[in-house]
Amino acid sequence: MNNDHNAFSSVTNADALPSQATTQDLVRQRREYFEHLFPDTGHGMFINIHWINTYQAMIVPSLSFALPLAVWNLTAFFRQMPQELEQAAMVDGCTPAQAFRKVILPLAAPGVFTTAIITFIAAWNEFLIALSMTNKKSIQTANVIISQFTGTTGRDQPFGSQMAAGVVVTIPLVIAVLLFQRRIVAGLTAGGVK
Repeated sequence: MNNDHNAFSSVTNADALPSQATTQDLVRQRREYFEHLFPDTGHGMFINIHWINTYQAMIVPSLSFALPLAVWNLTAFFRQMPQELEQAAMVDGCTPAQAFRKVILPLAAPGVFTTAIITFIAAWNEFLIALSMTNKKSIQTANVIISQFTGTTGRDQPFGSQMAAGVVVTIPLVIAVLLFQRRIVAGLTAGGVK
């Protein structure tokens, strides 16, 4: 009976206040279960195909964010195009591909251009993928390098230097927006009117 009491108290104490070993075991078990369900996903997949510290390790995951954004944006622009324009081009002798290229695409140019700018800005500002997929300084993006600035002692955070570098990195985006402001505004407003 004394052994039963000790076993019961150790179980209840472990449940009430989990020790470091039981927490680590739980994390390990959950990781093994996840790896069993999804064997080659995430960071491990990129290690297995030797993509760490490569450009494709940053491009492919960024596509999973940029592609839905582009499709969602362009859907509004192409839905507003009258089908009669494409049909009229085909009556005049165009194939469907030619009608799309010569008639529909020029009319949707503001929407395509706006989507390209928005997607570029999203890719330019991306941080997490570049941080987790690269270790080499030569391949890291500007955002990751700025986040790794150190102060004079290595412990203090040089906020002034980081802010100055952030402004310098933002300058190409500001210039692009200023140069193409008219097209961006036309593209953003074109999809909203029925």
